[in-house]
Amino acid sequence: MAKKSAKVALAYFITLLIAFLVFGGLLYYLANHLLEPEKQTTPAQPNFAGGADEADGSYKPSKSDSQAILLIAETDKKQTSTSFILLKTLPVERGLVVTALPGDSYANVNGEENSIFEFYRTQGVLAAVKAAESAAGMTIDKYLKVNTESLSLLINVFGGIDFDIPYNLIHEVPGGNDIIIREGQTYLDADTLIKVITFPAYREGEQYRARITTMIAAELINKNVNAGFSGRIDSAFNLIINSDIETNITAYDYAEKADSLKYIAENQGDIAIPLVAMGEYNENGLFVFEPNFVQLLNHF
Repeated sequence: MAKKSAKVALAYFITLLIAFLVFGGLLYYLANHLLEPEKQTTPAQPNFAGGADEADGSYKPSKSDSQAILLIAETDKKQTSTSFILLKTLPVERGLVVTALPGDSYANVNGEENSIFEFYRTQGVLAAVKAAESAAGMTIDKYLKVNTESLSLLINVFGGIDFDIPYNLIHEVPGGNDIIIREGQTYLDADTLIKVITFPAYREGEQYRARITTMIAAELINKNVNAGFSGRIDSAFNLIINSDIETNITAYDYAEKADSLKYIAENQGDIAIPLVAMGEYNENGLFVFEPNFVQLLNHF
């Protein structure tokens, strides 16, 4: 794939993320339930009431401009070091839905049954996209894969966040110099944030790691994007165009969606909405999404 396309793609992705300054509804529900380790009940549908009026200009929001993009963040070759984050843009509602798919989520691709991570590990990015489509029951339009360096750059474009760590996270380091991220409110810079979303020993397992990742991805936008941030899009673009990424997003794709992204960015409302993956593990140890969760994800 051409390097030029890759450069434009990450800038497109950053522009997409900072564009979503809207809606509430589901936020209250998730804020109260997101980090509870016990099984969740069927999620209520979020309320997108109060969408802003059209921005000045000729663009008319259309559902045809909605996109589903899979962000694959890999910092090592392990399941717990890889995150599959699904982002769905909603120009009509002027917002974004974000959900991290557990790496051990069940997928069936051409009759082969396995987890999303195993499809990714053994067959690569395109197989991971197909597996995510199978798990989520939806078409994924574009994908973007980042490594540790480009993920850190992406996080630094936004800045850090304060986050409530559920309990001490101890990263064991050979030689005895363990890294401990303390329980409670903790400031997460890029390095610490990556350690939190790649922590390999959450007591509640991979599903809980996905919950943490979902919340952090939304909070990263929620706490750092404001009305004035859109004015820094160009400088962010110039900063990240040389990042090491893999994507199928082209310059044409960016140009085609630019008006819808600008329309979303001009909204003066609240931030992105996290949608937590819900389901149960089957007899093979794979996480199968609840039908109601899949229905909700595809409702938008």
